Amino acid sequence: MSPITQWFISPLDDVLNVTLYVPNGSMVFVPYEGVFNSSVSLENVNFSRSNYIFFIGGLYVRKDLTASNISVHVFIPKACYRDLYWPTAEMYITGTLTYYYKWLNVTLVNDVYILLRLGSVGRDFKGLTWGRYGLIVIDCVGGMSKLVNSDINIFYHELAHLWFGGYANFGRLNEGFATYLEWRMLDVFGHRKYFFQKVEEEVIRYHSRINIASALDLRSRGYSDPAVTAMIYNKAAFAFRSLELVMGRETFDRALEDLLRDCQGTYCDLTTVQVVFENVSGQDLGWFFEEWFNSTKLPDYKIENLTLSSESGSYSLTFTITDTSNFIMPLEIRTVTEDGRFIDKTVWVNGSAEVSFKLDAKPMRIILDPNEWMVNENKEYDVNGIKVIVE
Repeated sequence: MSPITQWFISPLDDVLNVTLYVPNGSMVFVPYEGVFNSSVSLENVNFSRSNYIFFIGGLYVRKDLTASNISVHVFIPKACYRDLYWPTAEMYITGTLTYYYKWLNVTLVNDVYILLRLGSVGRDFKGLTWGRYGLIVIDCVGGMSKLVNSDINIFYHELAHLWFGGYANFGRLNEGFATYLEWRMLDVFGHRKYFFQKVEEEVIRYHSRINIASALDLRSRGYSDPAVTAMIYNKAAFAFRSLELVMGRETFDRALEDLLRDCQGTYCDLTTVQVVFENVSGQDLGWFFEEWFNSTKLPDYKIENLTLSSESGSYSLTFTITDTSNFIMPLEIRTVTEDGRFIDKTVWVNGSAEVSFKLDAKPMRIILDPNEWMVNENKEYDVNGIKVIVE
């Protein structure tokens, strides 16, 4: 048995009075109630809100960390723990909390407890967070090597829930915010490329079935399938990533800060999110939320009318970008020349846009959305001998 044991209690519509007898040297975590290292009597425990109890006893390693004045306590079964991988895990945990505090500028009110378990946390996920109480539980079935080498994004995601879900509550939209922050950490630590390809393919597979707003409503009523999950986690995260491109990172981060402070300790819905982002940016963003949250479409970019001319060793490249989905979005365009250099330009595409480049070498490739700010229909094709790549 794992030294960190999880009990699940069938949902109850009533409340109970519970007495926990905690052995010396052990701890018990009861979500929505607290953390206990001595026997305690609890009154009116509501097991309809949380059906889990976590018990720590036996052979485990405890690590106590501090990041941005946040105290973190990590409990690892000895069968999972490896000295070789702990410095990397510590770097990711403290680094993630430091960046989140820098970006969000909101201080957590609780210590953070991270429990690694040898057993599965849940059927469809590898981590759970009770953000309001600073409790994070993560699978360690494959050992610490797997956690720090291939599953580190689980830490990024669950730590984000300390703010989105803990400090403030946005219902199922918490997952979109947490996934967005998870991806920013993938950028920080250089893990993004392969991961983005996988999640983008998932959104492209399901997006035409349901929009984000409808998926949020269905999930709040207990309905779930792969399409609903893809919209709530990944398309919503891409929507916030795209909104960052529209607003600029500094303004976007100020909006996140205001959003958390305005919604602290309460529930805010998508309408509130839009109002706060509009107030901070000074922009009417109705068009953006209509495109990304209420539509089942994705941008679908195509290059047409491409011409290339040269004179005295320089090149003039012109073309038209058309979006068959008629989104209004800024689009990054990268032109790569035969000497391996590239030039980036951002243009607003409102159905279509005219683009021109002056180049010192012959262009070989045009890459649309090279930094993958948005989810769009990916493709590769040639136009007049120049390869076009839509990321």
